[in-house]
Amino acid sequence: MEKFDLTPWHKSERVFQERCIAAKNPEISYRKVMVDFFSRRKPESNLRCLEKATEKGHDEAIYTYNIILICFGGELRKQGLQIVSSLNLVSECRTDGVETC
Repeated sequence: MEKFDLTPWHKSERVFQERCIAAKNPEISYRKVMVDFFSRRKPESNLRCLEKATEKGHDEAIYTYNIILICFGGELRKQGLQIVSSLNLVSECRTDGVETC
């Protein structure tokens, strides 16, 4: 997936993206909703799509979704803060005394 642009420019990329969306691939769902959320005027619909990617365990979607909830404030802020604070955001860089990062 890393080799493909967020916005498909070629027909073959669009066809591939459409197949991934139809297969409910969480990575392509996350990528599409990021573009849609920040470039279009349907934030509620796109937020629901982002939530679906979180339900499939997509790490970046989980983080992004909860940061957005924090920005909304109120009860959503509390929910987002609770989840973000429970995430293990620091990965271990040393194994057996050898730096791996």
